[in-house]
Amino acid sequence: MLLLSSIDNELLNFIQSKKLKASEITAKEIYQLYAKMIMDILYNVHKVFNNVDYSITCCELAHSIFLIVLHHTNNTKLAMFLCDRAKVLFIEYINISNEMEPKESINMIDVKLYIYSKTIGPLSLTHTKNVKISKLKNLFIIYKKIIYKIYSHLDNIEHTTNNYDEDVYVNDNDSDNDGTIQETYINIKDEDNLFSVYEDELFYTLDTIKEKIYMKIYRCFFFVNYIYLENSLYIEHIDNIFTTVNKINLKLQLLIDYKNKYKSSSRSVFINKINKLMDKENMYEYNKNYIINHTIKKTDIYKHIISTL
Repeated sequence: MLLLSSIDNELLNFIQSKKLKASEITAKEIYQLYAKMIMDILYNVHKVFNNVDYSITCCELAHSIFLIVLHHTNNTKLAMFLCDRAKVLFIEYINISNEMEPKESINMIDVKLYIYSKTIGPLSLTHTKNVKISKLKNLFIIYKKIIYKIYSHLDNIEHTTNNYDEDVYVNDNDSDNDGTIQETYINIKDEDNLFSVYEDELFYTLDTIKEKIYMKIYRCFFFVNYIYLENSLYIEHIDNIFTTVNKINLKLQLLIDYKNKYKSSSRSVFINKINKLMDKENMYEYNKNYIINHTIKKTDIYKHIISTL
């Protein structure tokens, strides 16, 4: 027990020594790093285990660590470092456990407690309150809910078809040497995601979707009530990934462009109106590709909805 206490004290002192002033970080910087962290963990854990539950569990661990570290230190570099450490420890723990016992017997509570002890020790959110971080907590939750839902959908397609469906991949109709048709992928970079680090098809797609909407979510968060924004972005079921993402993207763009035309007191009515209009729209024209951000205002559907607002 004395040894454990000594280790906890060393870890606590290390974290406390990295404290920065709240003015040294911006909300935008914090959010951008959080979005990057979630994608990185999903990718790396998925790459090792190809298991959605493991990937999301590790992200949830990192989510808590990220919040706790920032609450105490305002240090984004330290938060990212400890989240990366949590990812490495998680992968190591699961690998060792799988070698020793069946997967079904892995206790995720034990995994979490072990990783917390090795990253943040005795720290918790109850020790202190950071107003800036507290305000961003709901933003983080909105973002990761969307990413988890889309990631799970893409992974399910990959597992059930051993390939993406026809909506996601392009059939180039190439023939191999014996004359049979062979499906190939056209690696065309999306205009909203020209510099993605992900070569994996699933994660390039997920990263592309993130790039289309994540900063729009950030912009909307500070003038739209959290509940109304969450309702606008809620995904119950994904039939077509393009339709789903394009609807979200259009809703966010409309909120951003027309926020100043409605007072705070009537903004909920405006948001509900956008949701109803989007639900009525026929998205067939937009179910084969993603709308590019810089052309979104030129689309027929955007112009049509604007004319009825």
